[in-house]
Amino acid sequence: MHLYSIKLLPIFIFSIHLLQAQSSSDSLYIIDRIEVSGNEKTKNSVILTEVRIQKGQSILCVELDQQLDRIKSNLLRTNLFSKVDIRYIIDHREGVNYCNISIDVVENWLLFPAPIFDLADRNFNVWWVEQDRSWKRVNYGLKLFHYNLSGYRDVLRFVYHTGFTNKFELNYDFPYLLRKKFVGFRFGGTFTTNKEIDYITTGNKNLSIRDENQILLRRREAYVDFYYRPSATHSLLVGSDIFYNTINDTVATLNSNYYLEGSRTLRLFAFNVAYQISHLDIQVRPTKGYRLELGMLYQNGNHHSIQSLLLEQSFAWIKKLNYRTSYFVDAKSREQVLRKPKPFALYKALGYADDFVAGYEYYVINGEDYILWRHGFRIYLFNINRSFFKLLRSEPRIRIKTEFDLVFSNDLSYVNDPHYAVLNPLSNRLLTGLTLGGECTINNNIRAQLQLSINHKRELGFFIHSRSAF
Repeated sequence: MHLYSIKLLPIFIFSIHLLQAQSSSDSLYIIDRIEVSGNEKTKNSVILTEVRIQKGQSILCVELDQQLDRIKSNLLRTNLFSKVDIRYIIDHREGVNYCNISIDVVENWLLFPAPIFDLADRNFNVWWVEQDRSWKRVNYGLKLFHYNLSGYRDVLRFVYHTGFTNKFELNYDFPYLLRKKFVGFRFGGTFTTNKEIDYITTGNKNLSIRDENQILLRRREAYVDFYYRPSATHSLLVGSDIFYNTINDTVATLNSNYYLEGSRTLRLFAFNVAYQISHLDIQVRPTKGYRLELGMLYQNGNHHSIQSLLLEQSFAWIKKLNYRTSYFVDAKSREQVLRKPKPFALYKALGYADDFVAGYEYYVINGEDYILWRHGFRIYLFNINRSFFKLLRSEPRIRIKTEFDLVFSNDLSYVNDPHYAVLNPLSNRLLTGLTLGGECTINNNIRAQLQLSINHKRELGFFIHSRSAF
């Protein structure tokens, strides 16, 4: 054998192995069967639609595990299931590799008929401390929420309560108007009446007036939204709202800018567009991934005397550092494009619902523009799983999975208030808050927080918050 042939022999053998490895890695699996088990309420077609893989589809061998992880994330992201297990078997027939996938799910308990005991104030601490735990500021009534009414992931919400606020609300959401195109719609309406109303903000506190003998505020709202989900991680929403609200003469006298120019009536049309990209593994208690949301809200009311154009952005990013610990960033901002005068009723920023600065729960910071940055660490402690009984024969068994975490976070925010900052010193300055607390998450859908927070004024306090995926 020639010398150059001997030298080329190892290279030739290595090339053969390389080609074989490449051929193996490029081999395809054909999806032959997708079997679903464990679902009692949810239709098989819903699960098969959300996995976004069809029978007969080809998958590269090296991408199979990644694709199955994606299926699991897609199903958990629907909030219908507390647990998803996926297995597969490879079947070699006639020189073709077939893949049979088995999906086993544990359904969440998604029917919630319950009496209402709801606080009228912005958060629990305001009611407990500033309102002296007044029972007059409690709403009571009945609510019926079903987050999988017909098994097609459709949501029905009915709320009626009286007490501090009289409220009637009805909403319906159906996600498969055009199933193959992932087009859905939702609509609803709300009617409320109040005998107490916040009419102005000073010292970053809402001042209110109450009259037991007459209604100070009537609110009527109707909306319809359409949304499109081209993939499991992308969604586009287009919607519109109509408001028709009225206030008492007393309120218009105390604050002539409540609806601007002493008006007692607000007739408002709102149009909104929102686009979201979400790669979070779980919505309420994510452990990895990111979410980006861009939104636009246009409002026109009272014969064009009220015009507003808001641009909103939010971003969340979670990095898993180890089995127990993850680092998270949650940021949100808003810019007002049209700098026309705004009625007090629409002039809000931070201190409401989930848009708050840790340590400033007793305050509201209103303005036209704001930025809110929250980052910190979440440490997993332990979990508890319990299975109970069936509430109705057609409903899944009540199963509760509870996870407990320790959270340390830091909040930074800035609110631009060009109109009322002289009365509210927390506007137009950097606000900082530090928090150490515990979190309890139920079925990946409901989260309760007990936090010890301190703000830049060195005010220290315990605060309670909650959040739901629906």
